[in-house]
Amino acid sequence: MDGPLPTTNQPQSRGNIVEAFLQELRSRPDLFQLIVYRPGDPKSKVEESGSDDGKALPALRGRQFQAPPWWNFSNDPPQGRGNWETFRSANDIHFSMKKEKILGYMMTLEQTRSAGWFFHFKKFPVRYFVVLDSVPNRHGANLIRNVAWAALRAGEYATGEYTTSTYYKASNKLFQEKAAQRLPWMDPDLHGGWSMTKMDDETGVD
Repeated sequence: MDGPLPTTNQPQSRGNIVEAFLQELRSRPDLFQLIVYRPGDPKSKVEESGSDDGKALPALRGRQFQAPPWWNFSNDPPQGRGNWETFRSANDIHFSMKKEKILGYMMTLEQTRSAGWFFHFKKFPVRYFVVLDSVPNRHGANLIRNVAWAALRAGEYATGEYTTSTYYKASNKLFQEKAAQRLPWMDPDLHGGWSMTKMDDETGVD
């Protein structure tokens, strides 16, 4: 059979889940800086949320720091002084038109040769959002993990704060549900059925 397999499942509305996910991000300015833009709206209607008095912190900023002695760096972290100088705001990620700040993504859509990168074939309305880590210079794996946890909470697969064991259980619950929705066509007599290896089975986490 060519093309997607037909399904007997009723279609689901994703709007509520998307809004729940964005609300999870908005509710944790200690973890996330958020910019949301709907194409066609004026730039003044861009939604920002974060820890800068409710606005998103800049994507790139700097100020002077006094470095501590190298032998006591971990116990005496650098202390900043003076005002922050913003080099790239959160909004610049969407709308920057200055080459030294890197052209904003929404601006690239207006370029003749850009074609919108991987959104080239988009034929439906969307919201573009940017999520930045509230903690500077932290490894990106932390942001990925926290965003994934926010998505699991939005989908009601998880509650409370992140822990390794609760993440594994929520991820397994999500996979089990979606696999059951997408693989009902697998006749056990023909395909042998299907099974999943749970994350906590692999790691021994209780």
